[in-house]
Amino acid sequence: MALAFDTCILVDILRDRRPEFRARIQGLVDGGATLHLGAVVFHELMLGAEVSTRPDHQRERVLALTALFQLEDWTPDDATGAAELRAALQRQGETIGLADSFIAGQALTRGWTLVTSNVREFSRVPGLTFEDWSA
Repeated sequence: MALAFDTCILVDILRDRRPEFRARIQGLVDGGATLHLGAVVFHELMLGAEVSTRPDHQRERVLALTALFQLEDWTPDDATGAAELRAALQRQGETIGLADSFIAGQALTRGWTLVTSNVREFSRVPGLTFEDWSA
């Protein structure tokens, strides 16, 4: 199973709120899993670092954490998948945040399972496989 990670999981690690998340990720890496990190998630993490009161320190922490992942570029196929997803949800009267539509669209396009604790947002996405780490 190919796992991709949502921003909320990594923010919880960076803010030291959920140390068990770091342990779970390290266990996956130690077990030989390839963990995917989309460019949009990386952007959100770097934005958080840049707007923090200690950007240099936070940037280093983001880079250290994301070194465990395979950083994935945003492609035209990902953009098309995200656009199709967002349009389908709009036709159903549903909404999803722009960044979350990019994250979900990329996961759908590439057949990834998205690891998240934002079940409310991603449960609206038809066909998206996700793991809920909020419990």
